[in-house]
Amino acid sequence: MNQKTLENSDDVGMEVEEEGYDGEDKENLTDKGEEPESQENQQSSKPDNECLLLRNRSKSDCFMNTIANLLYSCKGVRAVFRNADLYREDSPLKNILLKLFWKESNSTREWRQALRDESYHSGHHDDLCKDINLNLMKFETTSETKCKFCGYSENSTTIQHFSIQNLTRHETFKKLLAEEYGSKPLSKCSCGGATVESKTITYHGPYHFMVIRHEMETFSDLKSDDTFEMFGSSWRIKSFAEYLPAKKGRKGEKGHYVAWINTGVDWTCVNDNNNKFRRKDLDLSDMHVNLIAFEKVDHVKVLR
Repeated sequence: MNQKTLENSDDVGMEVEEEGYDGEDKENLTDKGEEPESQENQQSSKPDNECLLLRNRSKSDCFMNTIANLLYSCKGVRAVFRNADLYREDSPLKNILLKLFWKESNSTREWRQALRDESYHSGHHDDLCKDINLNLMKFETTSETKCKFCGYSENSTTIQHFSIQNLTRHETFKKLLAEEYGSKPLSKCSCGGATVESKTITYHGPYHFMVIRHEMETFSDLKSDDTFEMFGSSWRIKSFAEYLPAKKGRKGEKGHYVAWINTGVDWTCVNDNNNKFRRKDLDLSDMHVNLIAFEKVDHVKVLR
């Protein structure tokens, strides 16, 4: 299948696929005990609920639909996207995203078409960072290289709006973070001493978006109700993107992206224009997780 890379301006990325849906997977994510409510009724009856019900016209819109829902699920981020004053005045995305996040549009197709083909998996976030005030998601990453022998050190700081973690094997989330932000040996210093590199994240906003880059790997231990101690704060999962691979042996069919959102009562699966499938809790170690939206625990308490 056609692999593409999602990269941001800070030179990080993830392997993803521009996919359609697998009919059986889509059917399995529908609560068959109820007739699905019409999309128009669902959108209008709960104007400020925590999801967007969006059309999948081309069988590849699920990727953008899922991203839109993760952004929409975070109340503070949703408010930013709805505020016309926080966009760059000449932004080509301004009217498109205002309509989408105010539920005056039920499609991400315009957003998709505003991006060049070669920037499909990079443009959607680069353009957002340029055109919208996303301080709620912004953080600083400081990389330090230090020689253990002579003490020489170098520091560099970058501004980012989401982090990337490489899941190369079946392991715990805690170990993945420790490997990314712990000390790593580098080539020798000019004095002959050993050098190490370490990373530190300074976070000011209440939301952290984390891309999980993998080749169909899963975590060995990750639950929806876990609390995560990272970046100097406690975090909970607000929403995440799951990739559903196509069934083996079914030629011509591709996988599908869905969003899972924590409503405060349960977890709802937003599968394009359907959100009938709900669960009380989730074991993410059984899922191919591609993107996680975290929310600070103290921020959740304030909102409640």
